Amino acid sequence: MRCIFNCRPFLALAVMLGLTFVLPAHAQNLIRNGSFEVAPFANGWTVDPGSSTLGKAFRSTSSVRTGNFSLEITPYANNTSLNPFQRFTAIQLIPIEKLRGKTIYFSGWLGARDGATAVLRMFTVGTPVVEHRTVRLETSNSRPVYFKDAFDVPDDPSLFALAIGCTAEGTSGAAYFDDVLVTTEAPPEFAALSMYNPGPPLNATIEIAPNQVYRTIPPAIFGMNLEWALNGQGVWNEEYDRLQPEIIQLARDMGIKQWRFPGGIFSDLYHWRDGIGPRNLRPPSVFGPAVFSNGFGTDEAFEFAEATDANLMITVNVLSGTPEEAADWVRYVNKDGRRVTEWEIGNELYLDFTQFDPPRENWTAERYARAYMEFAKAIRAVDPSLRLGAHVEYNYSPSSFRVHPGWEDTVLQIAGSEIDFIAVHNAFAPVLPIADAGWDVRTVYSSFLAAPVLIKKSLRKLVETIKTQAPLNADRIQIGITEWGPGFHIEPGSRWSDHLKTLGSALYAAGVLKVLIEEPKVESAHAFKLSDGGTIGWIGLRRQTYVAKPVAYALEMFTKHFGRNAVVTKTSSPTYDSRSMGLIDAVEDVPYLDVVSSISDDRRTLYVMGINKHFDRPIRGFINLDGYVAGGMATAWTLSGTALDANTGTELPAYTGVTLGQQATIEPNGRFDFGGPDEVGIKSEALNLTGNAFEYDFPPHSVTALVIDLTPYENPVPYEGPDTTTRPVIQ
Repeated sequence: MRCIFNCRPFLALAVMLGLTFVLPAHAQNLIRNGSFEVAPFANGWTVDPGSSTLGKAFRSTSSVRTGNFSLEITPYANNTSLNPFQRFTAIQLIPIEKLRGKTIYFSGWLGARDGATAVLRMFTVGTPVVEHRTVRLETSNSRPVYFKDAFDVPDDPSLFALAIGCTAEGTSGAAYFDDVLVTTEAPPEFAALSMYNPGPPLNATIEIAPNQVYRTIPPAIFGMNLEWALNGQGVWNEEYDRLQPEIIQLARDMGIKQWRFPGGIFSDLYHWRDGIGPRNLRPPSVFGPAVFSNGFGTDEAFEFAEATDANLMITVNVLSGTPEEAADWVRYVNKDGRRVTEWEIGNELYLDFTQFDPPRENWTAERYARAYMEFAKAIRAVDPSLRLGAHVEYNYSPSSFRVHPGWEDTVLQIAGSEIDFIAVHNAFAPVLPIADAGWDVRTVYSSFLAAPVLIKKSLRKLVETIKTQAPLNADRIQIGITEWGPGFHIEPGSRWSDHLKTLGSALYAAGVLKVLIEEPKVESAHAFKLSDGGTIGWIGLRRQTYVAKPVAYALEMFTKHFGRNAVVTKTSSPTYDSRSMGLIDAVEDVPYLDVVSSISDDRRTLYVMGINKHFDRPIRGFINLDGYVAGGMATAWTLSGTALDANTGTELPAYTGVTLGQQATIEPNGRFDFGGPDEVGIKSEALNLTGNAFEYDFPPHSVTALVIDLTPYENPVPYEGPDTTTRPVIQ
């Protein structure tokens, strides 16, 4: 995680310590006094000079894991900095000479009480750019809880030390630390992530209450970004002056319900008047060295939406546009009986625009909130019935760098009265760093498939933020995930740049869709993106013909083989632990099997969607129904393939002139380089399921939809299934 913070306090600390480091006596632990059994601040630890006035630290007999003492940190009321490196911290420096380019592992037992958050962080010292990894205990727990993670030490000669920090976040309570360990030896759970692990089915229990509907799933959750540039990224066939029939059919197969137009970063540069009128008379748009035609504009987007049985959401240009321009766009759209009911005001105004070509002035949250109010006033003057959305920066990873911490608080406080939904782009993963630490596919994908756990927590916290920052309007304000999807690496030379096209990415997409369905505040979601000339599109070219990638099949599983009414489902599954990587923090107890269920409007059909993330082994699900029985007729629709890295063989178009580097492939029996139509697909199987309890084996690396005929039953006999509490060997 590359984050720019003020490193002067750490440099001052290094100078204060004389830049002299001595390896600890015990080779197993690279730090001294990790159990705090002797006075910490004379034996390895010191208080970060930049935070010394923000709290106090001392040995304590509370939250002790072993021995007699732990470290207690009590934050003061002024411990409020939005910069995570400017909160009260006890740190210890570690010599780096023999660790550059290696992976080290850190762990500790953390406790917290009365509003404090305990944070254990490993980071670098020596340049303005800080690499760091973090584990954290956010909920009060008097008994210590074990956390662990890995840290890839940069091979950077300008770095002169590593540091381990014990931090208390918050302004009350206390954080506790004990048995802190830094080592070059991987914990068994991490070491096993790269192991091939075939075997008999693992066991899981699934309890479904078909009569307990907790939400009707909004169709707009199954949305997609549709860009205007490059003729809609292939949607408009310029040669024949028409929509591309192949793309229309693929979009219909996916079941897209809403298109976000004009899509992504291009919406910040789009002036809608350039895209109307006779196509041969439309002016081009020039952005630095790039020149784009405007053949795919508002009217073509409406035509495409109609052809795909979907509607539009429109994002207005705030970065280079005006409220009057946006209001006129609403007038244009509303003519002839057309309607777009949801309008986003701006796109990612929290970016660092000094890096653009040409550079632009950066925005602040307050500036955006004020602009939002101006745009909202102009738009509502034209059509007061429209629903308007504001963008907030809200990453799902607490460790990830934010250009504008607290952006969401400011926007909700200033503009909350005019916001109908807030838009976030916090469901991308794994977003690997530029430096390649040599990770194997299994380890990367284990972390990748853990990300939905963090996304779910992030959405819950965002709901609470809405309640606290806009309390008068919290019930009205919904959430839109207007950009999301697998995202590995943007550099063509990376081993991971084309991994969006794998079956593993489809499993991730299915996991995110499950999370979005389960959060009642989420009303829309738009995958990024339909197509492009690179590696990001959910459809691509194979021998000059457009074909779907496995991620598109994941979307199809939910739009074609899932019901409208989500019902309560509880799953007890074997789990694994993942290490941090890219944007993803370490996650404990990631379930191998995720299940979400729904029921038809007439309550006659149950849909059970199971996502088996285990790479090599099936999972036998023991399924119990409350109040209903399966009536016999059932169908299993299964998305799977020849391996986790299997794909449909899409290629980069020759016109891009881009050559990809050799891509990583899973071991053993990887299939990345053998992509084709028979490698990944959806198959169906007729089943005979009866009673209120039955079994089904979910295949490895698969997404399965069980479509089951139901009959109400008043006195079902529950079936417990086998014991699933035993933790299996990690994949």
